[in-house]
Amino acid sequence: MYSRAMISMIFLGYLGEMELVGGSLSIGFANITGYSVISGLAMGMEPICGQTYGAKQWKLLGLTLQRTMLLLLSTSIPISFMWLYMKRILLWPGQDHKIALVAQTFIIFSIPNLFLLSLLHPLRIYLRTQSITLPLAYCTKEAMKMIYI
Repeated sequence: MYSRAMISMIFLGYLGEMELVGGSLSIGFANITGYSVISGLAMGMEPICGQTYGAKQWKLLGLTLQRTMLLLLSTSIPISFMWLYMKRILLWPGQDHKIALVAQTFIIFSIPNLFLLSLLHPLRIYLRTQSITLPLAYCTKEAMKMIYI
């Protein structure tokens, strides 16, 4: 998760100073108001999945995954609306208009990522509690190949 922000910062630096400033402000705002909320809510699923897997209650394990995904997706909706109005939020305490505009542009393109993380976090916990690690390792390998190609 942190490597994504680091790679984004590297590419933003190549685009220009204003893009780097706006993008870094946007990444910080997204981490605080969105990604940390989604990640924190998803962590509540881990002990429940561990207990249901240990008790061999497969139906409850699946229900926990579905309900957590639904909770995170429904939480992503108000967060994404807040992100749509990021420029207004940044202008209120006196941020520069150009920086606020660049930050809002960057964060609007991050909204799909918020919804996808709402699915990825519970799925990762669901698989990890069952000691199924190969699918995630394979996906990470493929993603790293796309980044470095």
